[in-house]
Amino acid sequence: MAITVVGYAAAVSSTLTLPSFQAGDMILVSAYRSTSNTAINVPGTFTGLNMGTFTNDAGGQAYRIAQAGDSTSVSFTNATDLQAVVYRGAMIDSFGASGNNNTTSATITFPNTLTGTWSAGRPGLMPPEGWSVHVAAHRTATNVPAMALSGLTNRSTGGASGKLGWCDTNAAITESEVAQVTYVTNGTAVDAHAWVVSIRPDNRFISQANANTVVTTGWSSASNAHRREQITSPSATATPAKNATVDSDFGFPDLDSSVIPDNSTIDAVKMVIYGKISAAVTGGLIGVQGRLNGVNSGTETTSASISDIQLSTTMGAVALSDLRSASTLLKARVRCTKGNTNTAMTGTLYMVRMQVEYTPPVADGGGDYPYIGGGYYP
Repeated sequence: MAITVVGYAAAVSSTLTLPSFQAGDMILVSAYRSTSNTAINVPGTFTGLNMGTFTNDAGGQAYRIAQAGDSTSVSFTNATDLQAVVYRGAMIDSFGASGNNNTTSATITFPNTLTGTWSAGRPGLMPPEGWSVHVAAHRTATNVPAMALSGLTNRSTGGASGKLGWCDTNAAITESEVAQVTYVTNGTAVDAHAWVVSIRPDNRFISQANANTVVTTGWSSASNAHRREQITSPSATATPAKNATVDSDFGFPDLDSSVIPDNSTIDAVKMVIYGKISAAVTGGLIGVQGRLNGVNSGTETTSASISDIQLSTTMGAVALSDLRSASTLLKARVRCTKGNTNTAMTGTLYMVRMQVEYTPPVADGGGDYPYIGGGYYP
């Protein structure tokens, strides 16, 4: 299900009337207190994200997967400003899903959204089909809701204080969105806060490889391909000899219920790579094969492309229990082969990832929504 924006609302208050929503929607709230650093209380039905206290103020985000019968208003005690956006078909990307940058300046500077050059508790790599949400607050400014960020869509209704603003990518983040984004407010050089939250589609999850084992010779610098994005540097390389193959098994972390909810139906598991060979030679190719518990699963996909190309293979039946033990059971065997020729050829591998497509359980209308918690996508 593609992510869409259902609605947004704001209030200069500790209580907010939420935009319209239905069961399964994700309600993402940003809360800010400009008058002191008294902690903001997150209601028990929401999960806090980035919530903190600073020198002179306090703020952060919280989210909830809506269920039938939820209240149409919410209270964050001690907040002076609230904003909320309802996203449909979305979950929080909870593997290091967010980060913040807190400065003393009239300029708000957002954490880097892709390259991981900042250390705010997330890997710095956005999910390939996920969105980036940018939220800002400034203690003395009055124009934060008007912030215009290149490539982002403004969601701010603002409220009278003008201290809290919200933008998102309105689409999957792209590789070009790598630089820090700044916004100059009309405030003084005091407390400025910028948060980035990663969200993903609620029925797909992508896990980057996090381990590799040599099969035959093995890829050089194989860990360079431990990523989810089609970024072309750095890379793993392979230089097979005549009539030889270089291959490695790439592994993945266990996927627990915070990533793929209990009782989900697994629709497909795909192993995906991005790479190329340097020259068109006899028998030259790269390929990817899914493996389950030491046995090939599905059909290998290969390519002799000398241009960067994404390859994907769909595995045979994979159970939810297999994904819970992915680090032991699931592998992507990636090879580079050269045929009967002495012509030089190098294989390049930028990315190895596993994509899980699933049907989450249906909201039951009582208790916590079964798949609150988010995951690691797209």
